[in-house]
Order: sequence, then C-alpha cells, then structure tokens
Amino acid sequence: MKKGMLILMIAILSSGITLNMTSKSEAAGPKKLTFANWLPPMNPVSKGFEEWAREFESKTGGRYKVDIQHGGVLAGIPQAYDVVVSGVADISEVITQDVEKPFPINEIPALPFFNIPADVTTKAWFNTVYKKGYLDKEFSDVKILFQFCAMGEDFLLAKPAESMADLKGRKIVIGGGPTKAKIMEYLGAVGVFGGPPDAYMMLQKGIAEGVFISGLGLKEFHWDEFIKYILDPLRVGTAIHSVVMNKNTYNKLPDDVKGILEEMNGDGQISIKLALAFENIYRSVIKDFLSSGGELIKWDEEENAKLNRTVAPLWKEWIADREAKGYPARQALDSFYNGLKALGVENPALGYSPGS
Repeated sequence: MKKGMLILMIAILSSGITLNMTSKSEAAGPKKLTFANWLPPMNPVSKGFEEWAREFESKTGGRYKVDIQHGGVLAGIPQAYDVVVSGVADISEVITQDVEKPFPINEIPALPFFNIPADVTTKAWFNTVYKKGYLDKEFSDVKILFQFCAMGEDFLLAKPAESMADLKGRKIVIGGGPTKAKIMEYLGAVGVFGGPPDAYMMLQKGIAEGVFISGLGLKEFHWDEFIKYILDPLRVGTAIHSVVMNKNTYNKLPDDVKGILEEMNGDGQISIKLALAFENIYRSVIKDFLSSGGELIKWDEEENAKLNRTVAPLWKEWIADREAKGYPARQALDSFYNGLKALGVENPALGYSPGS
C-alpha cells in the first residue's frame, strides 16, 4: 500500500513538474529575431521583407517572431554588415559594395553589365553564382538567407553628351564601390563621391553636372529639377542586396527551422519577388521622367565601339586583382555572363565577353 502511494505521489510530482515547465515555456512565447533594415517602412521591398517574416513565423508554428526595424533605426547602409556580425541584429539587409569589408565575387553585378531587368539579373545570379558556392568564402562570417539585384544604375546629365569627348572634365556624383570611379577615370570625367541626398545639393550648387546612381533619385530626391538627360550607353552596373543572418543565431536554430529557411527561397522565389519590387518602382520613375520632357541619349555604332574599347581594361584589371588573391574571378564572372545569355540577354556587358 505504502509502495503504491509512493508511486502515485511521484507520478503527481512528475506531472506537476512537466506542467510547470510547459507553462513557463508558453509564457516565454516565441523567440524574437531582430531584423535591421535601412529602407523606409513604406518601400515595397520593406513590405516584401514583412511578408517573408510573417510566412517564416507561420511555417515555424509561431516558435519565432521576426521584429523588423525599418528606416535605419539599428544601422544605416555602411553599418549594416557590422551589426549582424556583432550580433546587435540577428538579420540585416546589406549592400556589400557600401561596407568596409571586401566581397570580391559579390562585386560582379556592379561591374559594367548593362541595365538589365532586375528579376532577370537576380535569376541568373541565383543559378550561376550563389547556388554554385562562389560566395561561400567571403560570406563565411554570416549565413545568406537570400540575395536580389536592384535596378541598374543610370548616367544622368544636366547637359547632353553626344560622344565620349563631351564627358571629359565633367563632374559626376558617384555612389559607393570602385567600379564607377574607374569608369570616370577611363572617360576623363571627374567622379565626386556622394550619396543620393548629397547629389541634389551638388547639382543645385553647380558642384556636379550629373549623377551616376540609379534614376530612382530623379523623383525621390528631386534630381529632375536639374537632370534632363539619361545617357543610354553608360547605364551600367547594379547593386546586389544580401539579407544575411548572424552565424551564431543560425547555428543555434533547430534543424527543421534551418530547413524552412532554405525551402522558402529554394528556387530563388523570394529573391526574384524582391527584385521585381525594386524594378517596378524604377521603371515607373524612368517612364514618367521621359514622358515629362526628359531625353534618352543614344550613341552611334562607332562611338559605342570606342566606348567598349575604352572600358575593356577595367575587366582585365578586376580579374587579375581578384585571382591574385585566390578568388575564381573569371570563372564566376563568365558563369554569370553566360547565365544572362541563357535567359535571352543578347549583349550583357559593356567592354567584356568571355574569352576577351
């Protein structure tokens, strides 16, 4: 009898402990993951991040909650990588060309590839560079969740330029990354470093006569008060956005949650959707600019051929520098180039083709 009572008491106590642990676990709620996003909350890409977060939360059965801090609350563009590596944020949206750490292979889309629709560029990148592991070495400190290319860059001018000679000495606002500065050097123009908000002031004060940044700023930052022309032959390069997770945060995730993250962008579906969000805004702005009196300048075949020859050395220098540091630069570059061709892009790049 006493033995039976003892067994019953142990069972009751064990049940109580289990219930207590369960109630504490339920009280603790879902684990929060902080997402640093420098884009404003109303940006369509930010809305895309919100959709991804809610889907992730749902697929984990509510075990995780993603808290997106929009508008650079946790970090601006230059600090976006550091906050995720340090663990200040669990997830961050990074443009690697604008941070201090070098990302040699991830620079490829910023090279003089023509203004190709962002979803096409993103699909080629996902299939030919990301999935093939070319980025593993330079992103070893973090876990890539997804990447997407934004719209291409534009060469915007207050006064027309009918040839390369017309660009000599002109002061042009350029954003981050070494490629634009190199192009300015080859053209004999003067690159003046500045971000999109700076460009308005520089145009207003006559410090600059043009902008080599995406045409989104024509409306967003009111450049169209001064800019009247888009120079079509030099609409080249694009920024690639990387949404990355802190490595320790990722390593601590249960295996099934890691699987959910992989499955959610298994075919690049999230990447392509976010690229299209940027692309749709961009195309609308350019269409409005041209319909409101802006002009698109094209050069003749002879001048375009001259421009190709002028820019060609940039590619050779880029490849030689990266391969000297042990990166498969030409192999990754040619893979991406051929991926664009396979998607129907007839002439992907200015001054380069595989084997040249």
